[in-house]
Amino acid sequence: MKNRRTFLATGLAVAAALLVSQAVAYKAMQNQDRRARFQQRDIEIRAARALSVEIRERVRLAFRRHVSIAQFEDEIGPVSELHTKDPRLAQMTHSFYHKPSQRTFNLRFEDGMLMGHSSGWGSSGVQTGIVLETPDYLLSEQVRRRVLSISVVGWLAALAVCLFSRRLRRAAAMALPVLAMLCGLGWFLSPAYSPAWREMSSNDMLAFAAWMLFVSVVFGLVAVRNGHASPPAGKPADAS
Repeated sequence: MKNRRTFLATGLAVAAALLVSQAVAYKAMQNQDRRARFQQRDIEIRAARALSVEIRERVRLAFRRHVSIAQFEDEIGPVSELHTKDPRLAQMTHSFYHKPSQRTFNLRFEDGMLMGHSSGWGSSGVQTGIVLETPDYLLSEQVRRRVLSISVVGWLAALAVCLFSRRLRRAAAMALPVLAMLCGLGWFLSPAYSPAWREMSSNDMLAFAAWMLFVSVVFGLVAVRNGHASPPAGKPADAS
């Protein structure tokens, strides 16, 4: 019976370890995909801003030459008549939208000649169309936060039991390292940090997790030692 229980406990422990490792790998992959999307977003924004500098200079040169509408469209791009009630654009007659840089230029043509211009990004800035946080990522992040919250509360509760309950102290001490490791994994998988050593070393919560694990191991060793030192049930401690 004892061997059967040991085999069953070992099997459950292995299954739990495999499940946790798969969950950690999946969450790490989700974080990596999210970082890649943010990096791609930044690359596209920088490219759009670089193009905006170029097209802005071309519009400025066209203004200095006071080109006609036909020349502007031949050299830069098509324009459209501007219809707006915005008083700031009251003097502007046409608009030009540069799609690669997502920049709009407001133009003032007088007698068919370019006599003024202004530009802006609009209220939303550069739009890349990249979905930064997918539904799968949001779900994995929700699970991470939930497991982390439960693990932190569970570790504090187990620590309180170790300190104040002699009857349940050994069981709680055995649970402490497991809960501490779950807390460490939860903080390690935070999307705010990458697995790079430089970012991990700046993650204060990982240092706190290491402290939790140290305390857990100390309580576990003390509980095991006291358990081995305890006399068998029904036998006095001073019996020979």
